[in-house]
Amino acid sequence: MNVKKTKVVVFEARKSVCQAFQYEGEVIEQLNSFKYLGVELHGTKGMQAAIQRLAMLRKKAVFALRRRCAELRIFDPALQCQLFDALVKPMLSYGCEIWLNHMAHEQLEVVHRAFLKLLLGVNTTTSSYIVLVEFGRFPLEIFWWQQTMRFLSRVSSEVDSYRMLRLTYDVQL
Repeated sequence: MNVKKTKVVVFEARKSVCQAFQYEGEVIEQLNSFKYLGVELHGTKGMQAAIQRLAMLRKKAVFALRRRCAELRIFDPALQCQLFDALVKPMLSYGCEIWLNHMAHEQLEVVHRAFLKLLLGVNTTTSSYIVLVEFGRFPLEIFWWQQTMRFLSRVSSEVDSYRMLRLTYDVQL
């Protein structure tokens, strides 16, 4: 473990005043927030700040997709859904193994359902379940739980190669 590249973020309601963390006698730097693989981990805001940022970025991606489809005269809803699944769904799903336990799926599922409602040209107050049925789609939460279960299975079956990751994940649960 490289202590110079390792950072600590303490998740608490207020800014942490805990003692310094050490590893083999070296002090590990403690930060209020840290961006890891594009996801901002914030000590006092928890995952909520990262989830809101992800949702905002994904909304922009949906609008860019819709604009590009209009430019290319792609009006087929089925094809637009395929493009959504190929281009936006991976962005919506990024890091779901971490944030799914934090109820983020509701905020990110809104992006998916809003896209489908735009395709149908219905009011935003239209039942989301009716829209999903109309397209023959499932909520993305199901996909995210599958991803998370695959991840947990991989972590639990390969204890040696994921030892630190497994311990961290066990503590989180």
